[in-house]
Amino acid sequence: MELDALAAEARARGISYGQLAASTTAQEQKEIVEAWAAKREARIKAERAARAEKAAAEAARPRKKKKKK
Repeated sequence: MELDALAAEARARGISYGQLAASTTAQEQKEIVEAWAAKREARIKAERAARAEKAAAEAARPRKKKKKK
């Protein structure tokens, strides 16, 4: 997970992962990883809420009756 976070930050800054690793301290890297993880958790939580809302809406919708042949 740390590698994903740091690689994403490097892309956002327009530099390579190696350049980011060389130009930041361990504390800065830790802060980057923590911020990335918080954003990821918030995104996942929002996606789950949207799926649950969609499922609830589908469950509340009346089902179509099948036509008799």
